[in-house]
Amino acid sequence: MRYHIIRGVGSALLYLHEEWEQVVLHRDVKASNVLLDADLNGRLEDFGLAKFHDHGSTPHTTNVVGTIGYLAPEITRTGKSTTCSDVFSFGTFMLEVACGRKPVESERPPEEVVLVEWVFECWKRGAILGTVDPRLDGNSVVEEMELILKLGLLCTHRTPSTFVSSYLNQESNAI
Repeated sequence: MRYHIIRGVGSALLYLHEEWEQVVLHRDVKASNVLLDADLNGRLEDFGLAKFHDHGSTPHTTNVVGTIGYLAPEITRTGKSTTCSDVFSFGTFMLEVACGRKPVESERPPEEVVLVEWVFECWKRGAILGTVDPRLDGNSVVEEMELILKLGLLCTHRTPSTFVSSYLNQESNAI
């Protein structure tokens, strides 16, 4: 079910970035901005911070907006949002869904405070599946959870939305 929800949100981002008449930068992709419809499809909502620009042009965003924990590092440095910023936020959302925890949890041990960094360190040690939400109690498809976790890491390390979509639709198996 989590994979199904993530696919819905990933498809929405691909549409906003590549397929609509203009590029739409959502600028606040996060779990609380994902709603579920009657069929439990993930729907991206709350476009209050969204910016539009023509395909092939450079977006002109100058204010740092979004939610701490989901902000791509370059936004805090430059104030500029791009489709890559949305993809970073989507990757953080994916990790949040897979791990069952928020992007920043200050009460955790220092090495676990920032979700993206913690999952990355676990991946480097070959222990990425140890980050899966313990509430799933082994009731998840291991291959799907591993895909979600690895794809979440790819998104937080500069992956274009078209690449993300192809993996969610299982058009490639190179992860």
